[in-house]
Amino acid sequence: SEEVERTHRLTVGLDVPEQAVPLRWDAALAAYRITQEALRNVARHSGCREAAVALDLEDGYVRLRIEDRGCGFDADGPGPGLGLVAMQERAVLAGGEFDLRSEKGQGTRIEVSFPLAGA
Repeated sequence: SEEVERTHRLTVGLDVPEQAVPLRWDAALAAYRITQEALRNVARHSGCREAAVALDLEDGYVRLRIEDRGCGFDADGPGPGLGLVAMQERAVLAGGEFDLRSEKGQGTRIEVSFPLAGA
């Protein structure tokens, strides 16, 4: 978080469990890389300087949520950029599900769910 704040001048609010989250290594790496790319996109494209990252444990899954209140974009418009495609592919290859919601003027939210290790 501190590196992102320094590099991109982006304030990131974190809401993560205090205990270790039991994810398979491939899902943990995918979650890290998706978060990294999403925050990079916020800094480059959203027009805002704040983002929120949260991890929730629910019913055998870990849900990762990254959101901003920036300019948003038409998620139903022309094909997504390569960064979004790469995030979706990372999630799916690690056994997760990827959901993107964005509206012009309303910000963007990415949610990724991964099964807990051993689930």
